Amino acid sequence: MSTLSLSELLGWTVYDCSGSTVGRVREAALVPQEDRSRVSALIVKTRAGSRILPCGSISVINGSVRASTLVAEWHPSTGTEGQFFLGRDLLDQQVIDVHGRKVVRVNDVDFYLETIQNHLTLKIEGVDVGARGAIRRLLKGVVPFAALRILLQRIPPREIPWEFVDLIETDPSRRVKLKISHERIAKLHSADIAHIAEDLTSTERDAVFETPGEPDIVRVKKGHVFATCDANRGVARDKNPARVHRKIFSFRWARQEAIRRKVREKKRAPVRARRRQRRTRAQTVPAIPG
Repeated sequence: MSTLSLSELLGWTVYDCSGSTVGRVREAALVPQEDRSRVSALIVKTRAGSRILPCGSISVINGSVRASTLVAEWHPSTGTEGQFFLGRDLLDQQVIDVHGRKVVRVNDVDFYLETIQNHLTLKIEGVDVGARGAIRRLLKGVVPFAALRILLQRIPPREIPWEFVDLIETDPSRRVKLKISHERIAKLHSADIAHIAEDLTSTERDAVFETPGEPDIVRVKKGHVFATCDANRGVARDKNPARVHRKIFSFRWARQEAIRRKVREKKRAPVRARRRQRRTRAQTVPAIPG
């Protein structure tokens, strides 16, 4: 299985089925509502304007892109509705690492090539958030490609698998069209959610915690009562109908509460250990006959 990065792919020469040079790769697009990891098309910059080359029409990707159709059959790239452009919308943007529970910045995107039913498929393997992706983009076109690959092999990779990446889209209309959801963030601990929220801007925080159709995404467990957080007003409401009350809630408070809970558990640990020892001795000491 061969691999490829987005910074390498952008700028490659594109040939049609006749062998004529038609342009260069300008963008890679995917449609999240259909397949979140498969690249649906490449945007090719030609003399007649930008054209959409479907990945199903690509025959070879190896230093250049060769299509199995003529350029006249490619539709012009006019609208961007429902499409997520990896170069424009992902490179140098912040994303949420759900597994590492933190906010990271994307330096590059890694692909792998698959052949399904005699068709070449380009799928996202992960995002590069380390120095390797930054150096690859910085030295592209300056250092020969072979020498650059040797240099990059000496740099340890720092990649986040694509299934652990949550996108941040600040435009509400695009967020709905692309069907970007944050269900995995809702399953995290409240302290981890607070840590993520502190690293986001106010606009990004609203985009993540006010996704349409996903109210009450932030859940905080306090004692035996589950509360939900309104991320817009910063107020938590008790879901227990018998004890409905309002209290001022902040993301920092959630982290502090988690730390305090750990400290209380640490203080109670010796007491619980002594109680277990007493119970064990009481069970092992034989009864004195009367």
